[in-house]
Amino acid sequence: MAEYNWYDFNNTKRSLKELAIQKNSDEYDKDSPKQRACAIEVLRHKIQESQVLRGEIKTDDKNLIRFLYARKFNMPETLNLIENYYDYKQKHPEIFQVTNGTKLAIKDGFPSILKDRDRRGRCVLVLNSSNWDTNIYSLIDIFRALIISLEKLTLDSHNQICGFVIIIDWSEFTLKQSANLNPRLLKIIVEGLQDCYPAKFKGIHFIGQPWYVATALTVMKPFLKEKARNRIHLHGNNLATLHEHVTIDILPTELGGEGPPLDTARWADQIFHSL
Repeated sequence: MAEYNWYDFNNTKRSLKELAIQKNSDEYDKDSPKQRACAIEVLRHKIQESQVLRGEIKTDDKNLIRFLYARKFNMPETLNLIENYYDYKQKHPEIFQVTNGTKLAIKDGFPSILKDRDRRGRCVLVLNSSNWDTNIYSLIDIFRALIISLEKLTLDSHNQICGFVIIIDWSEFTLKQSANLNPRLLKIIVEGLQDCYPAKFKGIHFIGQPWYVATALTVMKPFLKEKARNRIHLHGNNLATLHEHVTIDILPTELGGEGPPLDTARWADQIFHSL
């Protein structure tokens, strides 16, 4: 199983997470302290030279490094991502607002972040659709809540190196709730996460998805690039196939794991303290 291939049995003192981070870091030929500092300065200079981006994008090291990691320190691709990010914010400023509905979505666990990383060092986000009270907040509020979380999570270089895994539990999602899956907004969400946001999504896992969710995904597929399509996995009620990608030692009991029940408050409290 691929989850176990990176374990170095000759060096058991190193944790799986450390090995995963080192393995990924080795892939970036410019991810050395000196070259990283140089890349930041080059990117900062390019932004300051841009009539469009100058004064619009934060140029502190922490912000720039997350874009560089997202594009493996390829400067043209990094600059293109920043331009896409800026254009997206200009076209959809409402997405980057924080409303009462957004705060309620955060409180309801959109998303929840597992305490431990998976065996590839990836940060795991869990969204439980049954927590969505469509009478109180909308799909855009859930997306806002996700963006707020990602803004914080992408400042962690470990997350930028190893990427993210998203698990969406649709088990108790009703047909009535599905009427709130606005196709236009779904397209905007796909566009933002796929082309405009500095985060690497290594896997998106649907569990317990009813037919109407599968239909919504079919509508979205034309807007997904091949790499993104290949990283979406539909497990239905078969948690065993989910466990082939994310092992049970870090998963909560709701997902057939050995961990404690999903704690939506832990991450929500961290977000509220930073707002």
